[in-house]
Amino acid sequence: MEMPKEKAYKTPLSENNDPVLLQKVLHSFSPTELSQPSDSSPAHFGSHLDWDDLVKLFGSKDEVGRAIDKVRRKLGDDKFLQLADKHLQGRQPDPF
Repeated sequence: MEMPKEKAYKTPLSENNDPVLLQKVLHSFSPTELSQPSDSSPAHFGSHLDWDDLVKLFGSKDEVGRAIDKVRRKLGDDKFLQLADKHLQGRQPDPF
């Protein structure tokens, strides 16, 4: 019995999308978290990047990089894009 061939998967986003849409989607992968120490220290808010899911959405690290470059060119730089750059370089950055 012959196995059915897998369907080609088309990623929903690419660098060709509108830069405002790309920026909103990219930023949605960086949720803010609250960390509350057990002592009486003040709470700390930080963000991290759901890098693996972001790569899955765009299909590859290269496509994420191209989308980030487009957002930066059209809308300017920000902390999220700088954090994503560190992931693209293979570093595991500290949350901002």
